[in-house]
Amino acid sequence: MLDVGAGDRYWSDVLRRLGIEARYRSADLETHHKHDYGDFLRVEDNVDAVLMLELIEHLPLETGLRFIQHAIKLLNPGGVLVIGTPNAHHPNWVWSSCMTHVRPWPVQDLWAVCTLAGLAPVEAYRQMLVTPRRRIVLPAQLALSKFIGIDPAQGLMLFARKPAPS
Repeated sequence: MLDVGAGDRYWSDVLRRLGIEARYRSADLETHHKHDYGDFLRVEDNVDAVLMLELIEHLPLETGLRFIQHAIKLLNPGGVLVIGTPNAHHPNWVWSSCMTHVRPWPVQDLWAVCTLAGLAPVEAYRQMLVTPRRRIVLPAQLALSKFIGIDPAQGLMLFARKPAPS
């Protein structure tokens, strides 16, 4: 498994706590933590999974597309690409984003890029942060969101599999 834009390698601990015994490797340009690779686009090792969590919104369009293409190239047949990003259709996208966010990646665009690249199936899931306090207002929030045509989900997770050769 290769975690791209791994930062503090948070997902290494999460996977270990879940009992997932995959070999975890990380790629990141930052130097505050020890990573297996610096420049992701120079990685040549094949893997069964590539994680890009809260990464692509920090990249210009062409670079983001190159990252996705390179991830697909690295995936073994049957391997999975996992992309997590803020939901471009959430009402506070502009207000909740940080200044390092370069562009949103709407779910339909992510799905199309992965599908056109030959990944199948491609599944997208919406994520909502629901705290005990927010749970109280959730029904009203959902109704209002539906009424004014916005998406209440703050994040997106996309899972795309590289088919095995036939």
